[in-house]
Amino acid sequence: MCGVAFTAITIVELASARNHLRLAAHILVSCYLFFAVLAVLGWGATLPVVMLTFGVAIVLAGLLLGANSALYTAGLAALIVTILQLAINWHWYVPSDPSVRMRSSVTDILASCIVFGLLALLVWFYQRELTFSSDNTKRAEISMSQHKVILAAQIRKRKSKLEQMQLEEIERMYRFAELGQLGVTLLHDLANYLTALTLEIDGIQSKKYAKALVRARDIIHYLESSVDSTRDRLQGDNQNESFNIIAKTSEAVTFLRYKAQRQGVIIAWEPPAQSWAYTGDPCSYCQIATIVTGNAIDAYDTLNPKTSTPQERLVIVSMERNAADIILHVNDWGRGISKRQRKNLFKPFHSTKKAGLGIGLFMARQTVEASFGGTLVHNVHSDHTEFIITLPLVQLPSGQPTTSGN
Repeated sequence: MCGVAFTAITIVELASARNHLRLAAHILVSCYLFFAVLAVLGWGATLPVVMLTFGVAIVLAGLLLGANSALYTAGLAALIVTILQLAINWHWYVPSDPSVRMRSSVTDILASCIVFGLLALLVWFYQRELTFSSDNTKRAEISMSQHKVILAAQIRKRKSKLEQMQLEEIERMYRFAELGQLGVTLLHDLANYLTALTLEIDGIQSKKYAKALVRARDIIHYLESSVDSTRDRLQGDNQNESFNIIAKTSEAVTFLRYKAQRQGVIIAWEPPAQSWAYTGDPCSYCQIATIVTGNAIDAYDTLNPKTSTPQERLVIVSMERNAADIILHVNDWGRGISKRQRKNLFKPFHSTKKAGLGIGLFMARQTVEASFGGTLVHNVHSDHTEFIITLPLVQLPSGQPTTSGN
């Protein structure tokens, strides 16, 4: 028996070393069954050591070979015990140890089989639960792996999108830097030409051209103020002061009337009778009003002035005031703004005009928000387009001025 046990252990070790785990498990279970049979033949089926050996074989079969193997092993053990014990009871076989030559009743045999069955069911339930948990774990791992792949793809996509947005933002910054360099050069040249033009107008004044010259001098004064304000802002000087916002709106409208006349557009502007004082950068406000009103005039560039009536080429500029804000409305009945254009309306370098740079409305909104703490929005109605500039009387910290309008 020791030789058989040693041989079985050696075979199990060799099979395990070569990764034949299932073969090793079959050999180990068979070895326990063999020793249990020898115990029955030597001492009978009712001895506790026999029951224990069969029980170990059943448990090992369930744990190493699967849940169903425990049931098969229990059935085989019950069959072996029944046959051998009946053979002993009927004197077909006599145990070698005379001290255990006692008869076992059918009840004892049945009790042994029931014990084997209960032990097999216990192992079967345990192994099934373990298998179920293992399957759930594998499914969870597979699901996590799939989610990991999806998440990695989303991260790569998001990263690519962010990189693209960064590249677009860098490109915009380079274009703004280039525009800034060109703007400084243009500012220098414009200041020189305005000085020369002023001297020329002073030398050719006459009654015949008096009105045109007065208008020209007003426009030059407006441009000179814009040049001076831009130069001061480039130098970092704060230009906040109290100004008449209605008068500045009138200046912007006057500056654009010549452009409107050339395009056959009428600017309807009825300034309120009472002046409204406002604190901020007056040149910045004039630039905002000029950009928005100029865009309203350009909205008619697709309409033929000869075939359309003046009522069809109208830009209405109006202003109102409430307890919290001063609001400027600019309405036009031009070509309108498509849904696709609305998405990029306030983005830089997106223009609805063929010759536009696409920075006017972007700069206007930036200035309204940064310098005045206000808002610039647009409303597309069924028959016309409206831009609304809202300037708070008590301005936010984001805007430079902190005093309120009067």
